[in-house]
Amino acid sequence: MVEAAVELAREAGPPGVVLREVARRVGVSAAAAYRHFASREELLAEVAAAARDGLDAAMAEQLQVRAAAAPPVTPEQAAAAGLIALGHGYVAFALAEPGLFRGAFLGGQPTAGMQRWVPSASMVSSGPYARLLAALEAMELAGVLRADLDVHTAALDVWSTVHGLAELLLGPQRFLAADDRDRSVEQVLDFILRGVSTG
Repeated sequence: MVEAAVELAREAGPPGVVLREVARRVGVSAAAAYRHFASREELLAEVAAAARDGLDAAMAEQLQVRAAAAPPVTPEQAAAAGLIALGHGYVAFALAEPGLFRGAFLGGQPTAGMQRWVPSASMVSSGPYARLLAALEAMELAGVLRADLDVHTAALDVWSTVHGLAELLLGPQRFLAADDRDRSVEQVLDFILRGVSTG
């Protein structure tokens, strides 16, 4: 059922994930589907987890590809290059899997009275957000993260900017030519790096 739901998200985004259609695809009754998932929200949480796994894999792949293509010489360069690589992986996943990307962070909305969003313990320990935290911590250890920045605050700022870029490229900027799109991604990631680094 989770695999069928992921395929529906891939085809039509989160709105396409409907328990009745999932049940039809796997050949069970709708009543049987509800014995496994009490609500559509429970199924969407599984889809979101699968989407985050895919996003994390895309970010990890970019780290490897870019390090192999241009091995950093110093720890400072490695830390900066790591942050840039993660941004490229994030955007690449969004462009390749728009339906899944739009479901990756469903759920976990702040409750009334909360002052700001706080990542769950599972997000901090593994997945895309944890990978971003690790990159910023590497910058901090290398002495290239701005001293006035807390790693978690910087992570939210970086994440917000890259996520916004991805959404724009899937929306109003979706008709950009590939060269223009790539140039825009490079410019935004350079802007992010300059915003959080000491240099």
